[in-house]
Amino acid sequence: MSLRHRSAEAADRLPFGYRLHFVTPMRLSVAAIATVAALALAVLLWPISDGPPVASESADPTASVAQSAAASASPQPTPSASPTMTASPTPAPTPRAQWNVLTWSDPVTPPFVVHLADLVPWDDGYVAVGSVEVSADRADAAFLTSPDGLHWTITHQVRPGSDRLPAHLVAVGDELLAFSTVTADGTVPLIWSSPDGTSWLLDDDPSWEAAWTGLDLGPMPATWDVTQHAPVTGLVDVASGPEGLVVIGNAYRDGGMAPLLLHSADALAWSSVSLPADSPSAMLNSVVVRNGGFVMVGANGVGPETQTAEPAAWASHDGVRWTRATVDAANLAQPGIGGELGPILAGEDGLVACRGNREMSAGGPRYFLPFISADGSRWEAADDPNGSPACGWAASDGVRIVALGPGLAPIPWPGLSMAWVSTDGSTWQPMGLSSTLPDLLERFWVVPDGVIYAGVQSFWFGTPGAGL
Repeated sequence: MSLRHRSAEAADRLPFGYRLHFVTPMRLSVAAIATVAALALAVLLWPISDGPPVASESADPTASVAQSAAASASPQPTPSASPTMTASPTPAPTPRAQWNVLTWSDPVTPPFVVHLADLVPWDDGYVAVGSVEVSADRADAAFLTSPDGLHWTITHQVRPGSDRLPAHLVAVGDELLAFSTVTADGTVPLIWSSPDGTSWLLDDDPSWEAAWTGLDLGPMPATWDVTQHAPVTGLVDVASGPEGLVVIGNAYRDGGMAPLLLHSADALAWSSVSLPADSPSAMLNSVVVRNGGFVMVGANGVGPETQTAEPAAWASHDGVRWTRATVDAANLAQPGIGGELGPILAGEDGLVACRGNREMSAGGPRYFLPFISADGSRWEAADDPNGSPACGWAASDGVRIVALGPGLAPIPWPGLSMAWVSTDGSTWQPMGLSSTLPDLLERFWVVPDGVIYAGVQSFWFGTPGAGL
């Protein structure tokens, strides 16, 4: 039975909802799904009330639904010679396995509908966070585990209130941290911690609470140009590396933007960090770990008029001291239209982030011009921007960047049939696919052993190989 068309009896037994990152939570007919698919493909992926009884903070997790070389002989020394020390050869680095094809698994459709917001490999399997819909107008926070990226078990389910659902998941040493969104009413985002991905507790840290107190996180001011994309306020992104954690966000202040930049060495205490002085009215969009440090992108000069915004990037070796990166100005000029750099993807050999206009347009992707950097300190437009898939559906695990397509497609959607892989965001290698996926993409993740694909209906796993 289709995930979207369960019987009323099944609906009474199991939570129902959506697993769409940018798809409206509603039941769709086949024709409607085709129409929504074409419209959704024009957009970049990025990254409630009474219902049936569900698990609470102290609920028993079992109530959740399960998815479920020979040694060389020593030479004889001569009486007149001293023993000779022979240096051991330096081991050659293990070659990076080539990904030339993805072989898709059979789809697995869970008996409940879940939206995965973030996912990390953990303990020979995977842990994810997101939400499950309990009723037509209510979604609960969900924490899940999977041995294979296909069969998922809800291990913890809770209604956090104010729609503060877990949106970011990172590993910090031997524990996991999940961060919620923050709502327009200024409610402080939540942090959950877990030693095993199964049991979760809310963290209570005064320094975290203090960092979010008194911020203007409401809607875009009425005096601002309404034709521009509204800045994302509140908690925007999280990155975890050897130098600790960096959390970024945005708020409004004095007719401009007030970026929120927090650092913690151990997730036990948080401190506010300032951007360099040459970053006026900055808006932060994305942060990643690179070479043990951090790289961040967004814009400067964001305010009432769209043309004042300028794409910007910053880099830090420790998450505390930041320097503004150089962004190739020759490829930024668009008279009367301000710009920004959007989601950043890190590969083993470089990074890529895409430029977008601050002004809204009637069609086309939100971000469209790829910028490349070796280390985050200098960004230049890609040599062949029209030949790069980086600004479509793309994700990375810090080693490989994978892009899937087609992006824009006719009605009906022909299914997902293209893939590319890169380690620097500049040079892309096409990958063959074992089959065309008919399931419209919601979101996907690159993991060390493949690709986890979350479709509208089902989960799929793409196993990489050297050829079909």
